[in-house]
Amino acid sequence: MRWRSSRVLRWCAALALPALAWGAFQWRPLTVSWKLHSARALLDLGDSSRVSQALAVLRSLEGKEQPDRPELLFLLGRALRRHGEVKPAFAMFRQAQAAGWPAREIEEQVQLGMFQGGRFDQPGPTLDQLIARNNSDAFAYDLYESLSKGYLHAYRFVDAQRSLDFWIEWRPQDAEPRLWRGGIWEKMDKWEQAVEEYQGILKSNPDHYEARLSIARVQMSHLNSVDAAHAGFEECLRRRPDDIGAILGLAECERRLADPDAAEARLRALERRSLSEDQKSGVWMQLGQILMERRQLPEAIELLQKVVTAEPHNSTAMYTLGLAFASNGQQAEAEKWFQASKKLDEQFTRLTDITIILASQPNQPDLRWEAGQILMDQGLHREGADWMATALMFDPDHLKTHRSLARYYAEIVHDPQLAEKHRARVRELDPEDRSSSESGEDGAPVRAIQNGDRPNAKADGQPAS
Repeated sequence: MRWRSSRVLRWCAALALPALAWGAFQWRPLTVSWKLHSARALLDLGDSSRVSQALAVLRSLEGKEQPDRPELLFLLGRALRRHGEVKPAFAMFRQAQAAGWPAREIEEQVQLGMFQGGRFDQPGPTLDQLIARNNSDAFAYDLYESLSKGYLHAYRFVDAQRSLDFWIEWRPQDAEPRLWRGGIWEKMDKWEQAVEEYQGILKSNPDHYEARLSIARVQMSHLNSVDAAHAGFEECLRRRPDDIGAILGLAECERRLADPDAAEARLRALERRSLSEDQKSGVWMQLGQILMERRQLPEAIELLQKVVTAEPHNSTAMYTLGLAFASNGQQAEAEKWFQASKKLDEQFTRLTDITIILASQPNQPDLRWEAGQILMDQGLHREGADWMATALMFDPDHLKTHRSLARYYAEIVHDPQLAEKHRARVRELDPEDRSSSESGEDGAPVRAIQNGDRPNAKADGQPAS
């Protein structure tokens, strides 16, 4: 009996070895397939946090198993596109097509990428054609998202709002379209509507931190509802005790509610932490205001000067610095900062006016160039260039934009190829123009830019483009 048992055990072991070897051989392909399935599930109907998770899963597979696997390449492209990395996404789609992924699906994703970048005039399937040939929920989500991002990128707020309205009607529980619609209300100075939008998110998702923080921020900064903002920031800190944005907000509420000692203690504690440059400026700004109110003027001036150096477009800091100099008897210095603050306020008022006009009349390249120039004059070169680029979406031959972008790429970005692209366009549009060269005949360099029907993805409508 013992002999038979031993013989059975040896026989089972002999069979188990190839089975284990086969299992080990199959395990990695099965793991890859499971991860690809997981990434696709995260991408389907998933917000930006799920997109980041999907991208991490897909990146973990690169270079480990079948790097030319077409499904991996396609999903990487889709994740990169939704993550905002459109050019790398297009490169991945080209690889996926070369590896055998269906060309039609790639064509759909490329067109979504065009929409996402605000390019609604490019060749390829139209919006109606895309909707007719793919009516899945996952594609509808992708389409709403890319259209909304594209309209926002092009500052076409009416079109963006229309797209977001129908997205929210379809999926009222989604937070991102409401966040983006709230951002539109803020850009148009409609602060009560922005708060209502963020409150709508909390009705579906009471734990949505960004919405809760946004409500408190708008209540404090724009609605003067300081008590409500104070309660909101306290609730935020109960949920995330180390959140620097909430700490700064609560400190400002305390200062404005006549508790400067509590505000200063909170800010001094923040000073000892590792902060970003923007966060440091926020601490200096509030401490400077507290010290100025206490007539500790030299330290207040020192801190406020740090703020205007770090943030040369901060008109509130400039005005407060002017008040500090005036209180210190330095009237000439105070007047300089008052005038600088006034100029910035006038520019931002004009920028708001332009934004409101473009909301209903988007085809205004001159206004788009002007908005970009305002931002460049304030030192916000990248933001200004983004605004100017939208002028070329409506008028590819807009001469002032090409001139400004040529300077921007030559003197700010130091990209000679892009600079020459815009200079060449200037020469074509205006052969007499001498600013399209590196220098004029007299050798003077180019002046630097410095302070000086229903759009339903599951129906048959289409937003204006």
